[in-house]
Amino acid sequence: MRRASLPAFRRGAASADVVELQPAWTCGLDDYITGLRFSPDGQALAATSASGRVGMRPVEDGVPWVEFGAHQSDATALAWSPDSRSFATGGHDSAVRLWSRESGRELRVLPLFGWVDHLVWHPVSWMLAAAAGRSIEVWGGHDFETVARWSDMPSTVSCLRWLRAPDRLVAACYGGVFRFRVGAEGSDHHFRYQGAPIALAVAPDESWLVSGNLDASVHLWPMRGARFGREDAQLGMHGFRAKVEHVVFDHSFRWLYNTAGPMIARWPMPDPAGRKGEPLAEHPGWVTAIAPQPKGTLLASADDAGMLCLWRSGGQRDPLRSERVTQTGVTTLAWSPDGELLSAGTRDGTVQTWRVVDARVPAASGGTRR
Repeated sequence: MRRASLPAFRRGAASADVVELQPAWTCGLDDYITGLRFSPDGQALAATSASGRVGMRPVEDGVPWVEFGAHQSDATALAWSPDSRSFATGGHDSAVRLWSRESGRELRVLPLFGWVDHLVWHPVSWMLAAAAGRSIEVWGGHDFETVARWSDMPSTVSCLRWLRAPDRLVAACYGGVFRFRVGAEGSDHHFRYQGAPIALAVAPDESWLVSGNLDASVHLWPMRGARFGREDAQLGMHGFRAKVEHVVFDHSFRWLYNTAGPMIARWPMPDPAGRKGEPLAEHPGWVTAIAPQPKGTLLASADDAGMLCLWRSGGQRDPLRSERVTQTGVTTLAWSPDGELLSAGTRDGTVQTWRVVDARVPAASGGTRR
């Protein structure tokens, strides 16, 4: 990708394509928000902070924010159970803690060796996977027994994702991405890259695996069919001005997005080979979060200057809406599963939530208008 001069925001441009942000509630913790996730049933929102605090708020109006407890140091990872009855958090105290949504009690502590950087819960097999340093551990069953452990990764695990198969997951570190099967001693495939992936995305149909890299590039590997495993079928997108910290697919799988400093670039899918990407209008600050709307056509992004933007996926290069929501910078974004609520965590520990009203979605259709 050649470096390009990116257009600035055109504020106040006349357009019939309107999205509204209606404030729903504001709550939060005592420090920098490190994790923010809605429950799979969409009825609760959990958050973690840099001080280790853990909190949750039901989506129901008038119900207060509740602090559940804390890790002994930074809380760094958050994942909900598939049935939404509990959630797991990980921290720099080398522990994964399980919390009851109903009672707020700490249900279990799963000790690890090293800082817990990533947590992912498989929606079908119910297995919970964690990455700590160069190790990956997987627990399963009602007693959360260890069912897999891999501790010989080439470097610190930077990303961890489950695949659709109930026993397959991928992990990124320096040198590429490794695919694992629970029950096997080592990885069964190595997606090689001579660099350091720091972001990872899997196409909804698992046709592509994508990494954002420390060397200011995006790399794509085909995951199936005749092109699987072929080095000449891999794709690389180079020349960004900063490291690529986020890569995401939109809900429809029509576009792949990546961030690099203040910019967002998009690439046509489902097969980007030979296709050209294009930059969107630059954020005023470094993009710190990007999140596609579930079951919708919006894309949310935010930066360290406190700007929140909403874009139409595949639409114009300017945001439909841009609003400075904090003076301290946004750290993370989360959509409710139905795409009706959008939450942002900030550097000062505030969590803001809005109802998103999309003029393109009729109120009676069950879309983003309430």
